[in-house]
Amino acid sequence: MKINSIDSKGSFVIKDKTKDLLTVIYEKWFSSQAKTDLNETELIIKPKNIWQSKFDVLKGGIVKGDIVFTWKGDIVITLEDKIGKDNEWIIKTKGFWDYRFEVFNNSESLILILKPEFNWKNFKYNYEIKILEENLTENEILELILYASFGVNLYKSKQDNMEI
Repeated sequence: MKINSIDSKGSFVIKDKTKDLLTVIYEKWFSSQAKTDLNETELIIKPKNIWQSKFDVLKGGIVKGDIVFTWKGDIVITLEDKIGKDNEWIIKTKGFWDYRFEVFNNSESLILILKPEFNWKNFKYNYEIKILEENLTENEILELILYASFGVNLYKSKQDNMEI
């Protein structure tokens, strides 16, 4: 799978080998609010504070989780499942010359790897995705990739602006 940047606002498409799976649209140029539809349910990510370190995740207009940037530079995604239990994933930056973003579940198992690829022609980041967890449904994987991509995009934006 891949994540391809589609415009200068930060919007992106999650793709498999043959088709677009999910399109995520940012409201304004690198705003901190993004939205998409997954199985006819609107998903919105919007800032929870003015420092852009906490974000609410809304499904169908109801807060179902959050994305938090920690002081250690990690990104924590917390989502409520169908029975009301909170599930947590942590995104950590790994490597120096050949860096990547690794997504771990709350039992510290590696779930996803997002490897940035800078497109010099368009001056945008695309990401190669490696899925290591096979026990998640396609929708669960897409949703996790969506939130991880949002966090990584914001991380890269802050890093490029030297805020991190």
